[in-house]
Order: sequence, then C-alpha cells, then structure tokens
Amino acid sequence: MRQGAVSVLIGVIGSTLIVMFLTTFLSISGALGLLPWIIGFNTAMTGFSLIDKTRDALKHRLPFSVGAGIINAVMTLGVLTGLALYVTGTTLFGLMDWALLSGLGGPCGALGGWLAIKYLGLRK
Repeated sequence: MRQGAVSVLIGVIGSTLIVMFLTTFLSISGALGLLPWIIGFNTAMTGFSLIDKTRDALKHRLPFSVGAGIINAVMTLGVLTGLALYVTGTTLFGLMDWALLSGLGGPCGALGGWLAIKYLGLRK
C-alpha cells in the first residue's frame, strides 16, 4: 500500500513541477495546452512505478495501475486548481477538463502497468 502511495505522489509532484516550470517560459494557457501530454506521461510512469515497486505483491496489477493513473490525474488537477485559486483567484479547469484528464489517466496508467509487466517479465 505504501509503495502505491509513493508512486502516485511522485507522479503528482512531477506533473505539478513540470507545469510550474513551463509557466516560466509559456503563458498559462500555453502550459495548460500541454497538460494532457504531461498527465498522460506521468500517469504511465505512475503505473510503471507501481508495478515495479510492488512486483508480485499485487494480484490484479492492471486494475491497480488504472486506479493509480486516475488518482494521479485527479490529485494533479486538484493541486493545480488549488495553486491557481491561491495565486490568481480563478479556477483553470471546468468539469469537462476534469473528466477528460481523469479519463486519460486510467488508460495511460494501464499502459504503464502493462509495459512494466512485459519489461519485468511478470505473469498476469
């Protein structure tokens, strides 16, 4: 359980830092245009990291990877929304953004988990 939380938190912190770094060079809307790519990559890395850290401890690896990807995406959006409210006083994401990016987190997390299973030679 602890390894899964660490994997998700590393992904959330990574996504947040990448967006903050990009806003130093791009406008906020430019950085948010890249957010689906950032979320997709980091949720795939979260799924991979989860499988890598737990190895044979998880019986159903892919569903856990999907869950980790969705949790990563939701937490990242929550952190970015909180930072935007604190700094600018406005929200950056609508309901459709939350649904789209959270929906992107699941398949990308599964892809990362699947790649980890294949790379590490684990059996389903």
